[in-house]
Amino acid sequence: PTRVVREDPEREGLLFAGTEYGMFVSLDDGASWQSFQQNLPVTPVTDIKVHRGDLALSTMGRGFHVLDNITTLRQAAFATKGDAPVLFQPKDTYRYRHSYSDDSGVPNYPRPAVVLDYYLPEAGDIQLDILDSNGRLVNSYRSGTAPMAAEETRDMDTNEVDYVVDESLSANKGMNRFRWDMTHRGAWHKDEARRFRNGPMAKPGRYTARLTAAGRSVEQAVVLRADPRVLEFGTTLADIDAQAALQLNVLELLDAARKLEHELQTEKDALTDTGSERAAALTAALDALSTKKGIYMQPMLVDQISYLYSMLDDADQAPGGDALARYQELKAQFAAVKDGV
Repeated sequence: PTRVVREDPEREGLLFAGTEYGMFVSLDDGASWQSFQQNLPVTPVTDIKVHRGDLALSTMGRGFHVLDNITTLRQAAFATKGDAPVLFQPKDTYRYRHSYSDDSGVPNYPRPAVVLDYYLPEAGDIQLDILDSNGRLVNSYRSGTAPMAAEETRDMDTNEVDYVVDESLSANKGMNRFRWDMTHRGAWHKDEARRFRNGPMAKPGRYTARLTAAGRSVEQAVVLRADPRVLEFGTTLADIDAQAALQLNVLELLDAARKLEHELQTEKDALTDTGSERAAALTAALDALSTKKGIYMQPMLVDQISYLYSMLDDADQAPGGDALARYQELKAQFAAVKDGV
């Protein structure tokens, strides 16, 4: 027997039914029903409420459950999927930084992300590009890469923490979901597992998601809204724009410094005449770029740039004068090292 039926407040005819045996959904005002169990335990559903685009359920003896983001179900394309790829319109997403829990893991907050649902008529390699309002590439993801479990790594030279998150796309036949973490592509790193990760957060504004599959591309608008709590405490959109611009400048500098360090180290390792003038020039440049391994060693240029980069990403705020001055100092130092080799 059915215990409760609720209609979606935004799409007429989209019905959710809670029964003694779980959840069901109807896209056609009750003419037909299909199971909507997802990962819900088989248990009586006693009440249903749609709240801010999420589906909240109470159950008999199994607690409360929330199905995040039913925006896709509200779109006509969900019921008319055919032989072409479909990228569904994501809901406007608040841009906020990750809330950290203690070691107990409670509460276990989801990482901030734009939820992108897409349909593929057939399995195959795909690409997802995020573009800014001027059409410039913000980030790009491709399927076919080995998935990586989320893990935390700490660079002991800079005390910088990188959160390595699986950014591969699923490319299965049927419905798929990807969570864009609202970040730009990160800096180059010699470790492929860390390459282009940990980029700065994209500023509030309008973006475009472009999905390419089987030679066909589809696009949808993506809107990032500023965290209202940040604005309430006095940080303005102009402050965030200035912070984002400086972060991208520092990112570009970090990218170039890491690449130069790797190129020079590779060249030095291949030299047979270690006493040559070229070997001395490489050694001097690498001494300026690379932090030597050991206890309490002085961070050198690459790690100094990396430290500034990480410091700018701690909170939403206008960049300080010291940060701007430090960027110019590091930029000049890198130019001098580069000119010296």
